[in-house]
Amino acid sequence: MEHEPHLEAIDINGELFDVVKQERLLPGMVLKSQARDAYARLGPKESALEEQIHTVSLHERGFPVARVLDSGEYGEDQWYFIEEALGNLTFSEQFKQEYQQLGYVSDTTHEKYLAVLHNYLQAQYNPANATSVSIEDFIESAIPDSTILANYSQLGGNVERYKQAIAKAEAELHDYPMGVLQFDLNPFNMLDGGVIDFELVGYGPLGYDVLLCSKWHRWFTSDQTSKYHLNYLLSPEQIAASEALVVEIAKQRGLPNPLKHLEAFTFIKTTWGFSSDKTLDEEPASKRDFYKYRAGLLTHCVESYLHDQPIDVLAFPEFRV
Repeated sequence: MEHEPHLEAIDINGELFDVVKQERLLPGMVLKSQARDAYARLGPKESALEEQIHTVSLHERGFPVARVLDSGEYGEDQWYFIEEALGNLTFSEQFKQEYQQLGYVSDTTHEKYLAVLHNYLQAQYNPANATSVSIEDFIESAIPDSTILANYSQLGGNVERYKQAIAKAEAELHDYPMGVLQFDLNPFNMLDGGVIDFELVGYGPLGYDVLLCSKWHRWFTSDQTSKYHLNYLLSPEQIAASEALVVEIAKQRGLPNPLKHLEAFTFIKTTWGFSSDKTLDEEPASKRDFYKYRAGLLTHCVESYLHDQPIDVLAFPEFRV
């Protein structure tokens, strides 16, 4: 995992760790040991301990996650857990480096990426990891109205149309099988040895996250003046290979073809990509501009989905507001 150097290291029981991430989606930091191939998660006890419990459980369920090596109290109401390293560079960084050097992502690197997705899918589609959680529960957990409506309205979005699209997605996916989701599965959170960052783990539609994982870079603008711009492109053939993988494992398990629900999944993912626990006024200017872009994508998805039209994710980076 790539990380930025910091002047100060954190001492955990005599072992020094460099700070990889000061902030995450949830409170806490990611640290890397100076002495061995291991990382640590350090944060408020309640959230860090919960993530540790999830990580151990996921490993036991067959998901390609790191083994937890050690854990314990740290300071006042802080908790750490140390886990084995799954690699040095995320696939996002590998893809970015190759794209800058070659103008494309090599099939060799992409095959390694697909191998991780394969292992993840085998666990996700395992009947032992199924759940009776409803699609309504998933929607409420992943994209609650409190993280969408106010900001979307402020940026000119039609809230009533959005609600109609949500209702349509819930009806379409009412009987769709559900299982464990990482919730933020994308090449930023994947390394040669597996998947990291399960702080948002929950339940949702089987195959939803893997089906869109290889496309996630397309939710970033090609406008290089934006802080949040596109860094690489997977080819349509590479994206198709990941889709075929999801379909094949679903077929092996006797489960529905997730591609039949691609438009609903894409709409939901676009909504998730726009969601925020902060108001627009609380975000820095660069992030507010990016939210305008994501709001434009969301409106495009809402209207396309309600009109039963295909949603072309590959065209997203060229979208302008």
